[in-house]
Amino acid sequence: MSRSLILPMLLAVGSFGAVTVAPTTPVAAADQDGVLAQLYGQGVHAYFGHDLTRAIDLLDQTIEAGSQDPRAHYFRGLSAAGLGRSDEAKGDFQEGARLEARGDYGTSIGRALTRVQGVSRMQIETARNQARLDYHVEKASQDRARYSEPGAREDEMLREPPTPRQPPTIPGYQPLTPSTDEPTPFDEPTEPAQPTVQARDALESAQPADPFTDDATPAAPTPAAPPAADDPFGGDTPMDDPFGAPAAGDDPFGTPAAAGDDPFG
Repeated sequence: MSRSLILPMLLAVGSFGAVTVAPTTPVAAADQDGVLAQLYGQGVHAYFGHDLTRAIDLLDQTIEAGSQDPRAHYFRGLSAAGLGRSDEAKGDFQEGARLEARGDYGTSIGRALTRVQGVSRMQIETARNQARLDYHVEKASQDRARYSEPGAREDEMLREPPTPRQPPTIPGYQPLTPSTDEPTPFDEPTEPAQPTVQARDALESAQPADPFTDDATPAAPTPAAPPAADDPFGGDTPMDDPFGAPAAGDDPFGTPAAAGDDPFG
């Protein structure tokens, strides 16, 4: 039976022979995903069973039916490499790596390729690394092109400014208005007034007198003599000599009195 007729029969007949619902419903999409998964599983089983030709036929049907699973390309390429068709194998490895770089498959790809070793596994890993690098370079180039377009960055970053909100109206409230006569910091600066020149020579009106001229020499003042009575050292009035000779009767060391007068005699 031609492989082009197998897929329509699998889509039309369910697991118990019932006709499936319309392909546009979610149930039909789930059934189709299940059919594609079944075809993929049969192809992988045929590959590990060394039935490489049948594996390629099953995986061809999976890919032609719209499967975006990178594993279908990897195992079809492995089957082609086993048959010596290296160019087909390389193309499938690159396409599978491209789909993997643009999707999110987690660890499912690594688990599926665990049993694959040798030269073919190295070729797959080389294609995977190159696809990741190409994807990042392409994405960076697209970002630069998007932001380098005229006005593109402004259109994304700027938005229409919001309408200013009007303050509420308060009955009886009069806003303060500044007086137009008082200067404000925003007034235009005026030119400063020009100073008035009083004299060309500021010192010509106040010349000091020449101390070396002979004109109008002032006479030296005569000091006044102090009064005579105020001279503490004057000799006009004799003063008593405190060290003069004492009177005869007043000398305590003078000639002693008569013998009869001696109280100790």
